[in-house]
Amino acid sequence: MSSAEDALRVVVIRGEKESTTSRRLEAELRSLGLVVISRALPGRGDAHALLEQAARGEGAIAAVQVIAQGTKAELWIADRVTNKTVLREITIESQDRNRADDSIAVGVAELLRASLMEVNAPSPPRGAYASTPELRELGYARAAGNATDDDARLWLNLGAGAELGIRGVGPSMLGQARLGWTPKRGFGLELFGGMTLIPALIERSTGRARLSSEWLGAAATFSWSNRNSNFSTRAGMGVLGVHVRARGESAVRPLMAVTETSTSAGPCVYGGPAFGSDSFRIRLNAGALVLLTPPTIRFSEEAVARWGAPSLFVDLGVEGTIFR
Repeated sequence: MSSAEDALRVVVIRGEKESTTSRRLEAELRSLGLVVISRALPGRGDAHALLEQAARGEGAIAAVQVIAQGTKAELWIADRVTNKTVLREITIESQDRNRADDSIAVGVAELLRASLMEVNAPSPPRGAYASTPELRELGYARAAGNATDDDARLWLNLGAGAELGIRGVGPSMLGQARLGWTPKRGFGLELFGGMTLIPALIERSTGRARLSSEWLGAAATFSWSNRNSNFSTRAGMGVLGVHVRARGESAVRPLMAVTETSTSAGPCVYGGPAFGSDSFRIRLNAGALVLLTPPTIRFSEEAVARWGAPSLFVDLGVEGTIFR
C-alpha cells in the first residue's frame, strides 16, 4: 500500500471502553494488515443498519461488533465489500478471560476472511466497497486454508531421507511415512514408520557388510504457524522401535554381530520447518535416536560399528491434510 489513506480499514464497535475483549480483537485484526478504528455504537436501532453506517462513515471495508451473553458470544460483521451482514455464535469454553478473548478475536478474524472469500469467486459480488488486490489476497488466504493455531486436522506425510552414519556405519537412504493429528493450540500426536531403501555400508580390510533397518514409533508433537505466512515448524519427542539386519559380503573372516538381526527401542527427538498451505506442505525434519541396546557389528572378534548410539537422520516429505 502506498500510504495510510490506501490502507484497508475496519471499524470495531466497542462495548466497555477498557474492554480486554476489544483490545485483543483489535490486535488480531491488525495482524491481518488492517487499520483498526474503535468506535462506540452510533445509535439505537437495526444492528445491520448501524454497523453499515459505522463502516461507511469511516470509509472502512467492514464494521464488527461482539455481543457477549454469558458463555456465548455473538460475532456481527457488516461487510461492505459483499454487502452482507454475517452473524456467528460461538461458545466460550474457557473460564480464563485471556483464552476467552483469544477465541472471540480469532473467531471474528476468521469470519471476516470467510466473508471476503467471495471476492475470489468467478462472479464476485459488487458491494459498496470496491474489491482490491489486497482484499482478494485476504480472502484467498482463508480459502487456501492457511494454518492457525486453532485448526485441528489429520494429515499424512510421505517422503525419503538419510541416516547420516556415525560410529563406524556409513550413510543409508530411507523411505518414511507419518500420520499425525494436530488438534487445537498446536499440540498433537504422530505415528511414523519406514525402512531402509539403500543399506549402509560397513567396510574394512577384513571384509564388508550391509546394514538395513525397519522402524515404527509414536511421538507427541507441538506445531507452530503464523496465520499470515506459509511458514510453519513442528517438533516431536517419542519412542521408536527398530529392527536391524546385518548381512556380510566378501568377508575374509565371517561376519558376526551380537545377533544377525537385532531388535531394540529408544527415545527420539526431531523437528523442522515446512513451507506451504495447510492443505499441502513440503516439510524438512532432522532428528536423533538413541537405542537402549544398540547392536554391535563385529568382523570375527573385532567390533567395527555400533548402530543407534546415537543415530542421526534427516528427511524431506510431502504433507497433506486428509481430514479437518
